[in-house]
Amino acid sequence: MKTVIKHNKRILFVITLFICSIVVLLSSFDDHKVPPPSSRDLEQDPPIAVKLTVQKLKEPLGTGENLAVTLTYNPGDIIDGYVDIIVGDSRTTFYDDGKTGGDTEAGDNVFSAFVKEDLEGFTAQMEGFDATLSANKNILDVFEGRVFTKVERKDPLFDKAAFEQFEVIEISRDILRLPPDVDPVPGTLQINPVKGDYGDGSGNPSGFNINKMFTPYNHMGYGPPPPPPPTIDKAKSLFITDLRVVRDPARTFNPCIGAFGSGNPNGAWTFASLIKGITNQGYSGIAPKALVLSWINSWMVDLTINGETVRNRSLRMLSLVISRWIQKARHNGALVITAANWQTEWNLTNEDSLLRYAPFNLKTIVNRQDLRGNFGYGGGTNNSGETRFIWSLMQNTITGAPPCRDSIGAPFVGGPLNGINFDGFNVIFEYGNVQTNCSAIKALGLQWANLSTFNLNTVAGLNGYLAALQAITDLVTVPGANPSRTTNNKSAINQVRSNEIAITNASTVGTDKSPRWQFREFKINGTTKLLQEVVLFDEPQNIFNGADGGAPANVAILANWVNTHSAAIIAQSTTGLVPLTIGTTPFQAGKSNYPSISPQEAPGFWNGTPANPITDDKARFFFSNNTCSGCHSKQTETDFTMADYKGDNTAYNALTTNPVVTVNGPQFKFDISPFLTGRSAIFINPSFFFGDDSTSVIEDPTDNTLTGVFYAKDAAGRLYPGTGIVRKWGFNDLQRRSQDLTNLITSSCNPIFSTSLASVVFFQPLNMAH
Repeated sequence: MKTVIKHNKRILFVITLFICSIVVLLSSFDDHKVPPPSSRDLEQDPPIAVKLTVQKLKEPLGTGENLAVTLTYNPGDIIDGYVDIIVGDSRTTFYDDGKTGGDTEAGDNVFSAFVKEDLEGFTAQMEGFDATLSANKNILDVFEGRVFTKVERKDPLFDKAAFEQFEVIEISRDILRLPPDVDPVPGTLQINPVKGDYGDGSGNPSGFNINKMFTPYNHMGYGPPPPPPPTIDKAKSLFITDLRVVRDPARTFNPCIGAFGSGNPNGAWTFASLIKGITNQGYSGIAPKALVLSWINSWMVDLTINGETVRNRSLRMLSLVISRWIQKARHNGALVITAANWQTEWNLTNEDSLLRYAPFNLKTIVNRQDLRGNFGYGGGTNNSGETRFIWSLMQNTITGAPPCRDSIGAPFVGGPLNGINFDGFNVIFEYGNVQTNCSAIKALGLQWANLSTFNLNTVAGLNGYLAALQAITDLVTVPGANPSRTTNNKSAINQVRSNEIAITNASTVGTDKSPRWQFREFKINGTTKLLQEVVLFDEPQNIFNGADGGAPANVAILANWVNTHSAAIIAQSTTGLVPLTIGTTPFQAGKSNYPSISPQEAPGFWNGTPANPITDDKARFFFSNNTCSGCHSKQTETDFTMADYKGDNTAYNALTTNPVVTVNGPQFKFDISPFLTGRSAIFINPSFFFGDDSTSVIEDPTDNTLTGVFYAKDAAGRLYPGTGIVRKWGFNDLQRRSQDLTNLITSSCNPIFSTSLASVVFFQPLNMAH
């Protein structure tokens, strides 16, 4: 009996040992354990690699891997001993465990993997990068957030000899900083006075061409090479203002022409069609005119948003917008519209007529794929950038006769503001792109880039361009464009924003400083299915601004928060975004009435005070520039609007070879902000010159080109350290967007693993509204 028991114990021991062995063995096949949940948003706030290296293996591994790759991160960025990176649409795991993937030391923040690479294609692409660098005289376009600097790189990007000798070489992030243009287009300055009380422009729109960035190469290996990017025309692929497009009679409608308007009232780019798409009545049960009524009523009543009173602007909203809108829709100029009856009269008006005669003039269609998140750390994305429509409210009349024009405003009558015309009301519809993986996002980028190939001066070219652009915009504007957003009417709309002074109040009441330009923001309410006014993204309430008369206690709250979060603000991290509250104190703005010396002069910016300073110059600048009110003002030398709300059905010209400076007394500017174009004009008595915010016309030889840097002096007067010189910040945001689009369609999701990896691990999302 004892022998049997002893024998059974041995069997039990062997079985137990076998099971344990199997568990250990199976665990060795597991890629890694599931990490604990994290609150970090890896799409908008990803870890950014410090260094990327590759080393060609002398012999491929048995499973075909022929390249050793390492990624170095800052301490604490990756805490799990591994990191998954989605390259293209496939996952690769990098390890910091001292054993897997060729990793040599555990816990040193260097993550390793063996990968299969198309070595010939990789070599050819890297040589192409060096050819581009050489063609641009070794100058890189370096952007930190929106700040632009031209930087010389003295060393090649690729050491081919070292690579072929199986040495470790670094792939620099500078491959993503190559200029997308090697042939700047100079402009010839023209000067036009402002006609009447609003701007004027002249000149025919022309294409702005950017030369090819890469030289073609033959490719052998795992798939076709990424092709050379098409020439990017900023005016066709990024910021579209051509009147042949935004006034296309088949897709737009202008209620300001004649008694019945002109164009297609049901066109794809009409206010009516876009509102119907946002409402999606078949799903939401909400009538489009009910959604519009609720939206415009936001200006008719006082609101409280995050503890801040948002004062109504009902007097001029009623007289300049609502009354004329209903009268035009009813073809009855004698109809009396009052604050008491306007909603009743609105509801009595035919919906099709209200939408047909909506006083909105399409100004610009904008590609904002550059606002996308980083899809490399999760594979899918909730943010693939935006597609935007910019409108100006127009001064509508019943007959379409003057003063029917494409901007709204009127002089104040009586009082200290008598005769002063407050003109300008822009509205922007911001749609979230619906693509959810790298391949689809890249395909959309190719659609945008390919718009640059059309010749708009031929009938076939123009028609082809219009159809291709509508194919892009239909992806977000049609009803049900994003079925997964059930609380958003299944619409792709992210938010609607307004920026206006036309309906400003005449005087300050409480914290509502007036007359001033004002920002508001609206989102679909998941319960009511209507547009509801919400807090402004990344904008504090005005009362905290030391540069706008904030009380010391409030300024101290702002300064302390910025000083505490300075590193995150500079790094564009989500933890550097304006919070809803600080402690129990409401902080984020319900609206922004930002400083307005006049309707044409924007002196505003954000700052502390000498008693409560923001200590880091860079943090102050980035914080201020990330707000809507700072970016549209002194921070970038922008006068309220990036695309001018003024004009008389005239073409925008700032992107052409013949930019026109509009002059109004001491004021002068282009019709598109120099923040976007990289060029502006200065007045040095008695003449105008291309130049920056200075008294010199020779500081930058590229001031007259669309690839140069526009420099604005620091709005707060901060100095370069150790000098008495006010520091400057450089801008050319359309150049940055061109670079980003080029990188997206050439480096992202391409068969060359190493450069596609670089486009992920070095990509920091902007986390900005504008």
